[in-house]
Amino acid sequence: MNLELSLSLASLVFCLALSGSACKDKPTAPAPAPVQAHAPESKPAPARPTPAQEAAEEQKKRPPAPVVTPAQRKAYFKSLKAGRKLARAKKWAGAQEQFEAALKSIPMDGRALSELGWAAFQAGDYERARKANRDSVNATTEDRVRAASLYNLGRVAEAQEKVAEAMGHYSRSLALRPHKAVAARLSGLAARAGAAAPGGKSPVAPRATDAPCQKLFPSEDALCRCLAKAFVDDHGLGAATEEPGCEDPGQEVGRVKVVKIGSMEHHMENHYLVAKQPGGQVQAVTRLAGVYNPGAFGIYEELQHKGFTVEKLGERHVLRSLLHHHRTDRDQGISEEEGRTVHRLTVCVIPENGAVTCPLQVPVFDQYTRERIELEGGDDDLDESMRTQGLPIKRAVKLEVELMPEGAARVVLKAGEADGPVKAMLGEHRLW
Repeated sequence: MNLELSLSLASLVFCLALSGSACKDKPTAPAPAPVQAHAPESKPAPARPTPAQEAAEEQKKRPPAPVVTPAQRKAYFKSLKAGRKLARAKKWAGAQEQFEAALKSIPMDGRALSELGWAAFQAGDYERARKANRDSVNATTEDRVRAASLYNLGRVAEAQEKVAEAMGHYSRSLALRPHKAVAARLSGLAARAGAAAPGGKSPVAPRATDAPCQKLFPSEDALCRCLAKAFVDDHGLGAATEEPGCEDPGQEVGRVKVVKIGSMEHHMENHYLVAKQPGGQVQAVTRLAGVYNPGAFGIYEELQHKGFTVEKLGERHVLRSLLHHHRTDRDQGISEEEGRTVHRLTVCVIPENGAVTCPLQVPVFDQYTRERIELEGGDDDLDESMRTQGLPIKRAVKLEVELMPEGAARVVLKAGEADGPVKAMLGEHRLW
């Protein structure tokens, strides 16, 4: 008989017995007193909010974005068009200059950053290309733009002979947007590195490239130093004036805990699951999510770890970590706003005497919206070729995960339409 993994947000049960002992039963509540005939009827419990209702409430919290004036928008379009024209002519230095000008009009615009990153790469300015594309990845919610920027980062890393880093960027790009050219570069690099051919990994498995410092460390301090260095390298911060901090938010159960590392100066933060492995050494077993929340540029992002649930399957404990991730990007360059809310479930397996692994990570709720917004002075000057077609866009997918005693997980579509990446997640996957 299958054990269904309940995703009810209000029923997360904490279990601290991960070292072999069974979870203690809760004390039995005394029987209620008989209800008298004249007693008033009890009020029904309030309905729990649905994931969509929670997403709507989270979106209301976003701060207002600074207003972009019609003059700024006009200057942005002029520079963006000029940059694209120069890029088509392969005049990369001039294109780079025009994209920089577009960003002066609308700072941190994900589209302009991505195109600047490509022009800078082609011009041989690798450091500017790296920073622009990383900023684009942080600044946009749109998968298409983020995938393009990750591909650009892969090209920069490949040009600098950073093969493993390039493969990581290409893999993340393909996860967002299948593309033959990206897949071909990844396959070529894998062959050069003598690595296994990409594509054989389970679609529900967390990507190893997302979690640095996976070797064993003698202490949590040593692991944090590694994560701090990886954070600086990954975000291209260079000589950051502020050392990234490693924070323990107190979310812990047994041998597994959440660790946050980030920089207030750069408004970025990464969340990891860290495990104490046999022998007392510690390891970052998976990355949960990253946050970029500058409080400006129309970007608002919120991350909430909802806690852990633990149950025993055979000789192993199975831990479930649920994370809510919400992001809004108010793109005033094209008078549109997009929002995304993802509830990400990570499943970790904890053997009696073995190492903790986290073989499954699934977005059990994924809601995306994109719609027009009204701008000061209107948007009559907006270039129609820049608009997103088919607005408003509203889509949501809800998945359910069932765990089975024999060590498999079944992912089932409960609501919405499954695209290619979601279809790949459906069905059974081995946990051990």
